Amino acid sequence: MPHIKIYECNKNGLVHLYNSTNGKHTPTSRKIKGLIALMRPFTLVTPFFAAFVYAYVILGLGIFEQHNLLLIITAAFLLALLNAISNAINQLSDIKEDKINKPNRPLITQDLTELDVFTFVCYGMLIEILILTILGNMRFALAVIGILFFAIIYSLYPRTKRLFIWNNLTIAIPRGLLGAYAIFALFGVFATSNPYCYAGLAIAVTIFVFGGNTTKDIKDETGDKQAGIRNFVTVYGVKKAMELTCVLTATSIILLSILAWYDIVPKGEQFLIVLLPLSFVYCMHDKWKYSKFGLWNYFYLHFMLVLVFGALLWHI
Repeated sequence: MPHIKIYECNKNGLVHLYNSTNGKHTPTSRKIKGLIALMRPFTLVTPFFAAFVYAYVILGLGIFEQHNLLLIITAAFLLALLNAISNAINQLSDIKEDKINKPNRPLITQDLTELDVFTFVCYGMLIEILILTILGNMRFALAVIGILFFAIIYSLYPRTKRLFIWNNLTIAIPRGLLGAYAIFALFGVFATSNPYCYAGLAIAVTIFVFGGNTTKDIKDETGDKQAGIRNFVTVYGVKKAMELTCVLTATSIILLSILAWYDIVPKGEQFLIVLLPLSFVYCMHDKWKYSKFGLWNYFYLHFMLVLVFGALLWHI
């Protein structure tokens, strides 16, 4: 039977949706709630926020005068929307695992149908294409396409999420190398600045994300093992995986300090070393076991703190 959706109004004027696959009415309020849950708003803060941080870094390079705040907001919106699209694609492909790991996700609770999610992805891509066309910046557009490419291969084909090391790398590259490249390219940094400066920053951020991304796999361990997904948690166990996260996030900080010492990035970045103790929190994973906040949320806050502090130090 084809998937049919019918809109109707009840006596109170409330619009409902009839889903032919389960014969149930899904209120519009649940659809809206489902869409919000699908996008996972907390995860959108970092890419949106990072765009402003990188723009602030570019301001310190003295080539930012000709650009306005609207352009930064537009770029930040596009990066956040890309992350929302990536989240939606991931949930489409993770239905089996999410029934075990995340039963409250909208596709599992049937707040949304697979067609709803696919429609959201299509509209999201159309918005991206429209705005990219208006901006007319080829390098920025290529970065956006690259980020989308990694989102697809992570969740769909060849589904690098199931491949050891490649799963973390497929997330770290778009959120580290390509995320920074997108903003730097938008403001023409590569034509006027030392590329080693960008490379040092981007590599350090990539290492940080590569390590920190493992925190999301802790609560997914049971379902991931059943699905045959090989990541640091399922291969080495939570304890060793978090020790590795501690080492990698600390390495990122130390790398930036070393690059500052050799004048590859501004000297002020040496002071990032004061944030080094925050990396050791990951080794205390057992204390977070029953916390609603969780290490995954801590990683996001840790990442944003490093970005902000690093940007402020960039101007010293």
